[in-house]
Amino acid sequence: MKRHFFEIIGSCFIGATFGLFSSAYLASWLGVPALLSRAVVARSVTVALALPISTALGTDALAVTATSVMLTGLLGAAFAQVVLDKLKFKDPIVRGMAVAASAHGLGTAALAAKEPEALPYCALAYAVVGIISTLLVQVPWVRLALLSITG
Repeated sequence: MKRHFFEIIGSCFIGATFGLFSSAYLASWLGVPALLSRAVVARSVTVALALPISTALGTDALAVTATSVMLTGLLGAAFAQVVLDKLKFKDPIVRGMAVAASAHGLGTAALAAKEPEALPYCALAYAVVGIISTLLVQVPWVRLALLSITG
């Protein structure tokens, strides 16, 4: 892991940023009301961190946040390995990081059951993406950008 430190941190930063902003843009594009859009922004991190992120974005629709996190995890657990296989990603580092960054704990558990060599990278990305996402939302201009996108 030391050898891949910068790749891991960089990938987690990109994954966290992409997860937050793509969720905001997609909800806005679909015409979801602002408070509900803000509730789904943190869908790619664990519920324990998604709830404070949603609160920081000014929504009290925490049940929507928890549901979106759960659905994201279920979809990731069901389809992430298939998608990675279709895209011909074989490296356990890549597979572990991608699944954890997009489908948090449920995706990590599903991947680790079949690919235990990816587990250390899953666990690391799972934690680091959650931390980075939480920190990003605390940065005023990032929070304002997310609020602006979601309406």
